[in-house]
Amino acid sequence: MPVRASLFKEILNGLADGVYFVDAERRITFWSQGAERITGYPENEALGITCAHRLLSPVDASGRNLCEDGCPLAATLADGKARDAEAFVRHSGGQRVPVLLRDIALRDTKGRIVGAVETLIDHPTALAGLRSAPAGELQALRDPLTGVGSRRFIEGRIEACLAELQRHGVSSAVVHCDIDGFAAFNQQYTKEVGDAVLAMVAQTLQRNLRGSDSVGRWAGEEFVAVLQHVDGVRAAAVADKLRMLVERSTLSAVGGALHVTISIGATMIRRDDSQAAVIERAGRALASSKAAGRNCVTLV
Repeated sequence: MPVRASLFKEILNGLADGVYFVDAERRITFWSQGAERITGYPENEALGITCAHRLLSPVDASGRNLCEDGCPLAATLADGKARDAEAFVRHSGGQRVPVLLRDIALRDTKGRIVGAVETLIDHPTALAGLRSAPAGELQALRDPLTGVGSRRFIEGRIEACLAELQRHGVSSAVVHCDIDGFAAFNQQYTKEVGDAVLAMVAQTLQRNLRGSDSVGRWAGEEFVAVLQHVDGVRAAAVADKLRMLVERSTLSAVGGALHVTISIGATMIRRDDSQAAVIERAGRALASSKAAGRNCVTLV
């Protein structure tokens, strides 16, 4: 490889964003280390694939499959116009990851389109409060299996939101999620597969919340998210987006791709609430979603 090309590749691999090139047939010819970090797919699994979007299966906020309807990369290859699109791509672990797709056409010396470069701009979110927690408390605040917060962590976030509402009038919501039919799923597959599904759901929830929001594993296959500075309309919209993204997440396993859904109960935190009252109310809303046929959201 010429020195200039080698240096160019080193620069691209040093970027935090993911970068990959495709030729005119949308065949991947370069896959950066940033693309591997964001998507989980290593270079040897990506190179040569015709259209990375079939690998990443991006969907928009409404759940529309961009490969089937409105692929920005295909459009840029067709007309040469640069495009940006917000999307949720499929990680190799099955979870959905929010990214900004940025597509730019590549041209030869005669101006003909010979390929395109797509940049995957990561929108990382972290567990609110964990970065500032003393090192000795981190283990107690994080669920070791899924990587999201623990029940103790979420209890602390609810208490903080109660205090913020009572002192400053800032509204927040609690979203209680449960994987549908998980007991039967665990009986059908191995515990290792069940654990992988728990991690997939947890990471889909965590990666698609704002940095100011929080999510933790409450018990078994149950997760609780705390949404700060939202009203009921916004809380319901966020909950339904999370429901859709879990439904569109897939886990590769022997025998094919595995899918699960979640039922959700959401409630606004009230001034006269206790932590137990908030959780009890969200739990009743979750039960209503289960009774309504599962894979839906109930706000009370």
